[in-house]
Amino acid sequence: MNVSEFFQEFFINGWNHPETYNIFDTLAYALLAILIVYFSYKLLKQLKINFDYKTALSIIPFITLGAIIRVLADKGVYPRFFWTVTPGVWIIFFTLSIITLLLDNKFRTNYKITIITPLVFIIPYLFMMNVVNPEAIVLFIIFYALSLMPFLLLRRKYALFKDNFNFAIIASHFFDATSSFVNVDFFNYSEIHVLGGFFAGMFNTGFVMYFLKIIVLLPVLYYVDKDKSDKKFNNYLKLIIFALGFGPGIRNLITVLLGV
Repeated sequence: MNVSEFFQEFFINGWNHPETYNIFDTLAYALLAILIVYFSYKLLKQLKINFDYKTALSIIPFITLGAIIRVLADKGVYPRFFWTVTPGVWIIFFTLSIITLLLDNKFRTNYKITIITPLVFIIPYLFMMNVVNPEAIVLFIIFYALSLMPFLLLRRKYALFKDNFNFAIIASHFFDATSSFVNVDFFNYSEIHVLGGFFAGMFNTGFVMYFLKIIVLLPVLYYVDKDKSDKKFNNYLKLIIFALGFGPGIRNLITVLLGV
């Protein structure tokens, strides 16, 4: 297999057809994400922008819009190519989020530009969507609420969970875990990511995603909070971690609702 065939097999085929990620594109996208985070922070560090849980909440509409485009590409409404699937679609909406956050900062509009801009495009999509599996939202709400209850109790005692940013991140990743669990166990979807797919296949349930989130996420948050060297960078990192949870989660939920 030459370089062209390798790239076609492990990257381009995933852009052009509904994909299951492989170890090669997973590692490549992870490296790309690290580079984007590093260089974008270098740029944003010069600007007086605060990153906190309110910032994370403000980008939810942009993430949701990206997920809608992503799912509609899977559905065939839009052509599948680099900029309508992972990672291209997320690069676009990450860039747009940063631009609108900069505008909000410049005009002191308290996240209004960042929130309203994607909502202008989301609202028409809501009227266009044909929900095929409405029961999925009921199952999702039930299991999502149950999954967050232990953390709501832990918020009363432990600083890690009392922090609003940390709790928003946990909520975003359990949003993802719940959507994966509901899709896999109730609607016969497959977990497409390499690590999640491996363990979901091993244990024959998407419920394992909850444990994976706990094992990975909590130590990461603990060590990020423990590091006091650059608070602004730590919060920016938290913003990215939040998006990495909510993005796949809302995409999964929209996918099952539309029966894609």
